Amino acid sequence: YRYNYLEKTITLLKMHGGVFLIRMPVDDNLYKLENTLFPEFNNQMHALTKKHNLKYLNYANLNNKFRYTDGNHICYTDAINFSNILANDIKNFLK
Repeated sequence: YRYNYLEKTITLLKMHGGVFLIRMPVDDNLYKLENTLFPEFNNQMHALTKKHNLKYLNYANLNNKFRYTDGNHICYTDAINFSNILANDIKNFLK
């Protein structure tokens, strides 16, 4: 159900501009849990990006570069740093 809704959301958003799929960094323990529960996540995201001609920005490999309030949410000061990384990457793709 969520996958289908994500596809509908992508279709709607593409009517208004560029769309990127982004996998945010999370705490290493949460990342391991995600991969255990849903090992095909990245493959499904790659399939979606191919189907809808999108870019997939996967920042999971940066998980140890940030601090988290609860394992999922990046601490405020680190969030600013991540936002700058994300903005620069999107800017580079839009050139």
